[in-house]
Amino acid sequence: MIEMLSEVLSSMGHNKTRILLTGFSVGWGIFLLIVMLGSGNGIINGIENGFIGTDNNIITVAPGKTMYAAGGRQVGSKVDFYFSDCKELQRRFPDVIRKTMPEMDTTVQVNCGNDHINVPIFGYETDYLGLRSRYVSDGRDISQLDINEGRKVCVVTAPLAKRLFHDADAVGQRIKVYNNSFLIVGVAKSYSGNDEEKSLYAPITTVKNLFFRNDKLASISIVADNLDTEEANEKFMQSIRLFFAESKGFSPKDEKAVKVNSSFEFFLQIRNVMNALRIFIWIIGLATLCIGVVGISNIMLISVKERIKELGVRKAMGASSGEIIRLVLFESVVITVIFGYIGMLIGVGLTQLLKGVTDSVLGVNNTIFCNPTVNLSVVLIANAIMVVCGLIAGYIPAKKATTVKLVDALAGIS
Repeated sequence: MIEMLSEVLSSMGHNKTRILLTGFSVGWGIFLLIVMLGSGNGIINGIENGFIGTDNNIITVAPGKTMYAAGGRQVGSKVDFYFSDCKELQRRFPDVIRKTMPEMDTTVQVNCGNDHINVPIFGYETDYLGLRSRYVSDGRDISQLDINEGRKVCVVTAPLAKRLFHDADAVGQRIKVYNNSFLIVGVAKSYSGNDEEKSLYAPITTVKNLFFRNDKLASISIVADNLDTEEANEKFMQSIRLFFAESKGFSPKDEKAVKVNSSFEFFLQIRNVMNALRIFIWIIGLATLCIGVVGISNIMLISVKERIKELGVRKAMGASSGEIIRLVLFESVVITVIFGYIGMLIGVGLTQLLKGVTDSVLGVNNTIFCNPTVNLSVVLIANAIMVVCGLIAGYIPAKKATTVKLVDALAGIS
């Protein structure tokens, strides 16, 4: 093996142009595949971060007014939600509902210096921002301690922070909500990057105590699990409607009494688009890899034709057909492995460079080009494919060369 490797390396040293052409085809194919897949993953990750929140299936239930007279209710009767409804939902559907999140909201006047603006305030529990496709970019989120103690703290959206404080840091500043002083503990941004909403978020206990005289909720958000199909999701939404129809006394057919909306259908649409995009990227990547394979085949064919006299001399000196084939195949594998890994290293290095640049310029939560990298397993599989193709590309012309008559081989006739 060592003698064969030494012989192959010596042969490669005497045929640098041919080796470089062959190696370039291999390395270029691997490099393009990695860059294509990495760039595609970056785009897909950015889109998913922008359109798909922390949880994939969020069902929002909001109270409305009845359309039909039923259960003692008149037409136009208002349905109300309470905190107890959240607990009862969790008890009724423990296998599907991961958590319920009550929400209270109203419009308030925010004062900061000489600036006055009317904005919505949302009272919520912990982990609410992810349900609304937002994240805390500066400071912190509302904590359970804030909720337990009813603290006058809030998280403001980035557009509201810019309106009130311009380019100054909003975290740690105080604003007046009517006559109540609130401390800003965080600034929230949208994953999509297109957020223009000026609003603030506060502990639900604080909002309830300051702005509401009762326990009525504006809506209930449900984080659902174990719903893998549209049919299962639709069935569960009907179960929620039936639950409220029974507990609130309205007709199950009354779609206006309780409004049930799910993000699951939108999530499925985005997921299908992403899957189609992944398939398209793989097709382009594999096509690029095939071009490299064709390049290897053509160059190996030319290589064997150029070496027909050398192979004839080897055969005249007693080398068997199997030894000649093994020599050509070994050279093909060595070239494929060396230049394949060179292409791999350059491609991986470029994707890592892109990752560093995008993370530093756009931030970790960017929704344009996020984490444009490729799994190591994909890279190794691509190299294995190129090695196998290199074997096939070398075997066919080598096998043909061994069938050439000795006289013709010495004369250089293939």
